[in-house]
Amino acid sequence: MPAPQIRKRKRTLEMDEISKSAFFALDKAVTDEIESIIGYVFRDKNLLITAFTHASYCNEHRGTVSYDRLEFFGDSILGFLMAQRLYFGTDKSEGEMTKLRASSVSEEPLAAEIDRLGLMKYLRHGKSLNEDEALKAKSDLFESILGAIYIDSGNSLEAPKRLVDSLPIVAVVDYKSDLQKYTQKKFKGLKPVYQTSERPDTDGYFVSLAKINDDTFEPGFGKSKTKAEQKAAENAYKKLVSD
Repeated sequence: MPAPQIRKRKRTLEMDEISKSAFFALDKAVTDEIESIIGYVFRDKNLLITAFTHASYCNEHRGTVSYDRLEFFGDSILGFLMAQRLYFGTDKSEGEMTKLRASSVSEEPLAAEIDRLGLMKYLRHGKSLNEDEALKAKSDLFESILGAIYIDSGNSLEAPKRLVDSLPIVAVVDYKSDLQKYTQKKFKGLKPVYQTSERPDTDGYFVSLAKINDDTFEPGFGKSKTKAEQKAAENAYKKLVSD
């Protein structure tokens, strides 16, 4: 049986919130709002402002500093705090905790938390930020906030821990395996093929497309090749089972 014709899905990452904040001024009234939402008052407001400044904004506004370094630092803080939470809060094995940590600190739950808190509207960014980067921008924002809070609090883990504890523990789903099993059963042994490459403009970010015969699905993005392919497999699997 031939593979079905798949209509390419339109991107669904909403840009309304992002476009509204393109040239947002983070004055005292705004920083007060942000602090109220995240439950932490900054002593150094410049750290807060930096945490909400995307690199695309800096490209258009000389003298500003992006959150890239804070995001790098916050990523490590997030990994440690989630590992601590899993170790003391569960009786999972080392392998199970590794998988749970990876899924719980992935882009989707971080972006969902930013959406829940309504923080994306405060992000300062340039005109070049597009919907392909929206999910990454949200998850990076969460991590940059953690980094900024840790530094501002005098290198205390208790302050950022409150934000990390609000994240759900996300069950591990291997979509690549699920997709392969589905296609082999549905299409008589047919296996998906992945086209994965590093995006040159995103500092080590990967994009992946799952292909079944000549049909492609919504691309997946991730900080590693594995994560990008898992997301691509998820997009393909959910599309196939919903048709």
